[in-house]
Amino acid sequence: MVQRKKWFSSAMVLVVGMGLAVLATAADAKKQERLHGLLFPEVIAKVNGVELDSNFIKFEFNRVMTQVKQPIDVRNKIKIAKDIIDREIVRELVSQSGKNQRNRNFF
Repeated sequence: MVQRKKWFSSAMVLVVGMGLAVLATAADAKKQERLHGLLFPEVIAKVNGVELDSNFIKFEFNRVMTQVKQPIDVRNKIKIAKDIIDREIVRELVSQSGKNQRNRNFF
């Protein structure tokens, strides 16, 4: 009887664990958004430990795509997205550099 309870509790832990894993996978799938045929994760990059979320990147990408009058293939869409991401990374690096300079000059 005791072995059955142990087996049952082990089985229940396994089932609950698998259920949580499925929910976690579903949550990760929601962290990506498709925009004009490209997937954008919630966090685009980490710059010195600071996460860059994709909201501005998606906004800029959408703005560029609506201004273009002709169809663009996937390769060029990826290039446009990379350029926007690169600019945002440089902006964050400059921002962090400015903060470091102010902190050094403050003391």
